[in-house]
Amino acid sequence: MKKFAIVVMSAAASMAMAMGTMTSTSSGNSPMKVYTNIDMNMTKLMSDGLKYDMGYNLSVGTDVAYMFTNEMGASLGLDFNMVSAETSTVKSKVNFLDIPVNFVYNMSFSKDLNALVGVGPYVGMPLGKMKSDGFDDLKIETVYGLNLESHINYAMSSDFALGGHVGFKYAFSDMNKTDGALGTQNYWALGLGLSAKFL
Repeated sequence: MKKFAIVVMSAAASMAMAMGTMTSTSSGNSPMKVYTNIDMNMTKLMSDGLKYDMGYNLSVGTDVAYMFTNEMGASLGLDFNMVSAETSTVKSKVNFLDIPVNFVYNMSFSKDLNALVGVGPYVGMPLGKMKSDGFDDLKIETVYGLNLESHINYAMSSDFALGGHVGFKYAFSDMNKTDGALGTQNYWALGLGLSAKFL
């Protein structure tokens, strides 16, 4: 129930941000926008076998958005997502290549300051096995979850902007199917970092 509440509140906050806008605008003339980001990624593993502390990593990503109108569009992303966590005796780490597909809403706060808010599902493909102290390498499954993010950018020119990025991922499915001491696990991740927009 607690996990579900986190997801619902995050989705509500994201949509509230989008609905609270005034006028929307896109810098540049192309309906296609390319966003890149690098984040400090905070991850929390949830396990039925161990209680993990928060893990801290870097994540990088690219989103290509196609705007059907100035306000509405869709995006396809590619994120390198590092997930790690630890207990007093165990450190665990695994990397994912995530592919989010978002419905996006473009909003404008001023002539040069705008934000792209996106929400949608994602699929996370593991890059290798989970490294975990004291255990054999664990096979990790492809995960499915919810992706929420916002690129907030200030226009430096008609086709380039810089700003910040906020991203949240929640994996619904289990990362592994092990019934041993580690148990099955899923996770959530919150990223805060820098964003650049092209086109």
